[in-house]
Amino acid sequence: VVLENVYRHIQRGEDRFQAALEATREVAPAIFASTLTTIAVFVPLAFIQGLVGSFFLPFALTVCFALSASFLVALTAVPVLGALLLRPNVSDPDKTLSISDMTGTYTTSDDGHSWTQKVYKHALVWSLRHKAVTLLASALLTVGSLSLIILIPVTLFPSGGERFVSIDVQLPPGSSVEKIFDQVDDVENVLAGLLDEGIAETYQTTVGSLNNPFSSGSNSGRPSSANILLRLSENSPAGMADILRRDLSGTGRSVVVTEIADGPPQSELEVKVTGGDYTAISAVAVDLARDFESIEGIVNVSSDVSEARPEIVIVVNPVISGFLGLTATSVAAQVNQIFAGRPITQIDLNGDSVEVVLKLSQDDSSSIDKVKSIIITGPSGSANLGDLSEVSFKPSPVSISRFDGQRAASIIGSITNNDTQKIGQKVQAKIDAMNLPPGVKVTTGGVFQQIAEGFRDIFSAMAIGVLLVYLVMIISLGSLKSPFVIITSLPLALIGALIALAITGRTLGLPAAMGLLLLIGIVVTNAIVLIAFVEQLRERGLNIHDALVQGGLVRLRPILMTAFTTSFALIPLAVFASDEGGIIGAELATVVIGGLASSTFLTLIVVPVVYTLVHSSLPRVFRIVRSNSS
Repeated sequence: VVLENVYRHIQRGEDRFQAALEATREVAPAIFASTLTTIAVFVPLAFIQGLVGSFFLPFALTVCFALSASFLVALTAVPVLGALLLRPNVSDPDKTLSISDMTGTYTTSDDGHSWTQKVYKHALVWSLRHKAVTLLASALLTVGSLSLIILIPVTLFPSGGERFVSIDVQLPPGSSVEKIFDQVDDVENVLAGLLDEGIAETYQTTVGSLNNPFSSGSNSGRPSSANILLRLSENSPAGMADILRRDLSGTGRSVVVTEIADGPPQSELEVKVTGGDYTAISAVAVDLARDFESIEGIVNVSSDVSEARPEIVIVVNPVISGFLGLTATSVAAQVNQIFAGRPITQIDLNGDSVEVVLKLSQDDSSSIDKVKSIIITGPSGSANLGDLSEVSFKPSPVSISRFDGQRAASIIGSITNNDTQKIGQKVQAKIDAMNLPPGVKVTTGGVFQQIAEGFRDIFSAMAIGVLLVYLVMIISLGSLKSPFVIITSLPLALIGALIALAITGRTLGLPAAMGLLLLIGIVVTNAIVLIAFVEQLRERGLNIHDALVQGGLVRLRPILMTAFTTSFALIPLAVFASDEGGIIGAELATVVIGGLASSTFLTLIVVPVVYTLVHSSLPRVFRIVRSNSS
């Protein structure tokens, strides 16, 4: 803006250094106001916690510091370099603007305008004569663009970055470590072939182990399982997770394959069923898991209810055990010693002292008859465990979880569809169709909760940012009306942003929402540059109509230069997005380019029309009403 204004003053025949000084002084207030408003847009992000704050606060700080530096450069280095390097264009003097030395007002004729100025002048004059048509057309475009939201996938973050595949190998609860190793070897043989073909680069395997069934802790009683993290190469085909699900399926094991990417959180399904009756909770969780499996775009559906393992349940008869002087606690302690093992002696083996532990063998611990035959000794005698209690096998949950103080069951899965919001609607429809027992409640979490919280935070930041922008413009421009006129240009950016997302097939995620936030500052900047100059022309004696036409013609070039340079700089990011995180920036760039395209051209037309209404038409109507009422 400064450079173009310096160039325009030089073309009018002014001394180069004097032209640089006057040109900078002319646009300095507008540039200062536009810089402050753009910074004000990002201020609310500093107070947002959670996902939005952690991901976008560094971006906001970068923009604010860059704007502050560019403001200093624009008022210092740019005018000096412009005065040194720019020269008057004497080849075609008819195209230079003239200025009246007496009034300071600008006068132009169509002969001195470029073709873009001629087209813009005719369009602007027509719009000022047909205000209702112009505003109605703009409103219809804005409302019509909102209908495109149904065509745009909504998600948290687009997938991108390095590709990994997580492979969970699960065996029936209670399986031995030897069995899980055998299954892992079978899976690793398939993965070794992928490494030989160059489809995968490396893999890392973590094998779980059995726990003492009587021990306590968060890992107590978890099923035997293993996890393999496979890093895919750049040459790997799309849909590797589906290919591996097919190739790794086998008897005696359950394989859960999930493709993940390096970077932001991925789309995961998480539903919790809570209530007081665990039997009712389990039934609802099983039914919902089955329903979710039928939804296209959801894979690897499982629930912790389905992870139940066989467990030996011992119900001690208090009467019989009482005759032997035993309690349920003392019986449980002796059974625990037999299963976990207890040292009984030490022997000398080749000079080394070896501890001898007496415990039930693995095979015997799985036999009801063997368990019943365990001898339990009390102060008044001894008896078989089967005589003292009722012993049986019973499926039992691997872990008991609580949510908001109630028993809970969880259903998890992976979402492979880009339109996470549409998947969420289908999930909610399945939940609504359930006939829930009394006291049972179903809540959705995971990515659905993250999307809701993320967009709530970003839209709250937008609302606060717009309010701060309005306050900054009131202070900078010294008016209540002009800032209101400038704010009306913000919805115009939404038109191009949504059209760009719909055409390119990009998703509406948090990066796209950040692009909308960035657009607020850019769009307001263009409107400030236009309106600030119109106010200067009115101070020099021009009426509202002439000031708007002349101000638009003079500010057309810097506004277009700003829009085109910004768009051209973002095109590589939008078009040539790489897998190393560029896809996130591609959404932001697409929104900014589309929003600039619509807001730039419509701002040059709609803002002057609104300015006329606010500063001329509406005051005239109010005067007529007051005069008639008096």
